[in-house]
Amino acid sequence: MPTSTPQPAHAAPRAVDPRALAAVALAGFATHASALTGGFTWHDHGDVVLGRVDAVWGPYGHTGFFRPVVAASVLLDKAAYGAQPWGFHLTNLLLHTLASVAVWLAVPALFGDLGGVRGAPAAPASRRRWDLPRLAVALCFAIHPLSWQPAAVVSYRPESLLVASVLTALAAGSRWLRRGGASAALAALTCGALALGSKETAAAWLPALALPALLQGWRSGAPVVRRRAGVGAAAVAGLLLAYGLSRAAAVPAGWHVAREPLPWPTLVASHLGALADRIPDLAGARLPSLSDATPVRTLAHLAPWLGGLTLVTLALPPLARLNRWAPNGAVPHSALQPQRAATPLGLADHLAAPAWVAWVVLAPSLGVVPLPRWSSPHYLYLAPAVVAALLLALGDWAATRWRTHRALTQGDPTLPRWARVGPVTLALIAAVGWSGVTFAGGQRVADDVSLFAPDVARSPGFREGHQWLGHHYWAVTRDAHRARVHLEAAVAPRPGAVAFVDAASVLFNLAGARVATGDPAGAERLLDTLARQPPRGQAAQVAEMRAVLALRRRDAAKALRVTAPYPDHPRLSALATQARSLRSP
Repeated sequence: MPTSTPQPAHAAPRAVDPRALAAVALAGFATHASALTGGFTWHDHGDVVLGRVDAVWGPYGHTGFFRPVVAASVLLDKAAYGAQPWGFHLTNLLLHTLASVAVWLAVPALFGDLGGVRGAPAAPASRRRWDLPRLAVALCFAIHPLSWQPAAVVSYRPESLLVASVLTALAAGSRWLRRGGASAALAALTCGALALGSKETAAAWLPALALPALLQGWRSGAPVVRRRAGVGAAAVAGLLLAYGLSRAAAVPAGWHVAREPLPWPTLVASHLGALADRIPDLAGARLPSLSDATPVRTLAHLAPWLGGLTLVTLALPPLARLNRWAPNGAVPHSALQPQRAATPLGLADHLAAPAWVAWVVLAPSLGVVPLPRWSSPHYLYLAPAVVAALLLALGDWAATRWRTHRALTQGDPTLPRWARVGPVTLALIAAVGWSGVTFAGGQRVADDVSLFAPDVARSPGFREGHQWLGHHYWAVTRDAHRARVHLEAAVAPRPGAVAFVDAASVLFNLAGARVATGDPAGAERLLDTLARQPPRGQAAQVAEMRAVLALRRRDAAKALRVTAPYPDHPRLSALATQARSLRSP
């Protein structure tokens, strides 16, 4: 007599629905399509226009970063589109679309089962195929205004590449952990390598996001799953080792950002306050501010406590769930959240997985590793998907308790109409609003003025905004007076606040603006200071400007001194010859 095969305690992930993938892809592309008319802005001027991204292997764009995948994408765009900005924006949109699809693919691996409330009547077949909670998470990521910066600004495509690669690796790795298969293993390894070549954050995300599933697999009673979990952990470690060796070979100088000279309590309080300042961006009522100007705070301020409370609240569900792990022979899609257990699930069981992912996503905002900017909306690129998962998990828990209570007290587990229609109505209203805000944001990337002027007006301490406005007025419109105003604002002391600025580049442009506005002496003082640490790749230009100004004053000795280190430079050699002629009797 045939016997039935024992089934795991949770359902297998639903098959890939091409309709759902098409809906996510269309939403992600359409809401950002207005950026196709944009121009080159921000770091595009150096990476693309000036050609600083000129090789796949080596420092990325004269920085300390190692991003060969991003460099390859920029070089391919230059080969395909030349200097046409629309082609680069098209690539950004396609990468954001891929990232949106990757979110849909990775929802079971990241968050487990977000719907299908126990005790509810079976959903229609069409609804089960669509997997509405999974679709909602992906759509929230695809259209939320926090996705505007990576999708619309060419130089922020590393974020889309990172999310697309990491989440596809996790989805493929989760499939391999459950079912095996060489194709899933190869996809996971390939996407993991692409993620590490896209942005340094992948070195933290890959092990952190894979940890729950690997740990649960290792504690599983099934020998084959334990073996796969061990192999998976070794594969992640191998990828990180290969990445570290490749980075050391390609970028020997490494990468270092000095911390602000603040006492540790003030440093921690300021970072927590910066996190709290970004929380309203999750509402999506308007485009997130690009300003990273962060007030220096102490524990006497309210914002650090709000940021700390957020982190503690997110830490509680994963910690509570860890204490209840048990080797039961089944491997959930997310080790921190079983799909459907026979025993009632508590609030921590529902929230543990999305809360852990939230911690991983928020880590760059905490300053554990010093970053150039204390605050930026691209740090929260994946956050809308995580918040959507948290809300769905919370709603799942509340609906389950409501059904259980009604079944015991009234014998009817049906939810009232307002509880079924209300959340859907609110979600639709939010989706329409987010789509409008995001689509309108495409107009902001027309040039640096439209991109930075609104945020500089709201946040005068936004030094980098002043820097790029000054660059635009100096290099594009040749308005030296307006350029000088913004460039001087970019390097002006601002006590009580921190903000990133590329001071060397600002001083270099400011020297030119001062010469053009009749202040050559001020320009020469700036250049003498700048010569100690010139902008990357511009030491010869600094020397040339110093030599020209010295010759204007007929100071041949200084002109010869500053040109001496560059005997093979044509223009500097010509200036040296001119200086020697001045010294001739």
